[in-house]
Amino acid sequence: MNGLCRGALLVVAFTGLGLALDFPEARPNDNRNPAGHLASGALTLRLEVRDAQWNPEGRDGPMLHVQAFSEEGALPQIPGPLIRVPQGTEVRASVRNTLAADTVTLHGFNQRPGSGDHVLTIPPGAVRELAFRTGSAGTYYYWVSTAGHALDKRTGVESQLSGALIVDRRDSRAAPIASS
Repeated sequence: MNGLCRGALLVVAFTGLGLALDFPEARPNDNRNPAGHLASGALTLRLEVRDAQWNPEGRDGPMLHVQAFSEEGALPQIPGPLIRVPQGTEVRASVRNTLAADTVTLHGFNQRPGSGDHVLTIPPGAVRELAFRTGSAGTYYYWVSTAGHALDKRTGVESQLSGALIVDRRDSRAAPIASS
């Protein structure tokens, strides 16, 4: 039995005994409302990586312990908060690692196409600031590993640490970009 199955069975067994995890519930993200605040050609974004409980089959289904992204002060979301901006936008982000014991390795917060994947390591309890200017229009992603795995090797608790980064053409009439 692989680690994902063992971990899922353990969590289901505990929750079946009425021992709820003391983590906020992750909410499904329909990717309709962009995160952050867009003003004067810059998106300001404050993200957190946190523990969460997730009920992928609804409240009557099994509850899983996962790690997920949230905007600062908001509930975690799966997938992570949508980042949607026009080409050429400067993205200014802070990412807080609220996990008690895991260092997070953040990928995908860089211009596309670019000179490769820029990786940012964030120890438990730390905050890192970063900035980049968006490049070519397209649909991209950002993601975290807490166990040092490649994107396609993540399982179990870290498997839900991903989100969409959409860069619209400057002349696009894409869905309106909300600002909070």
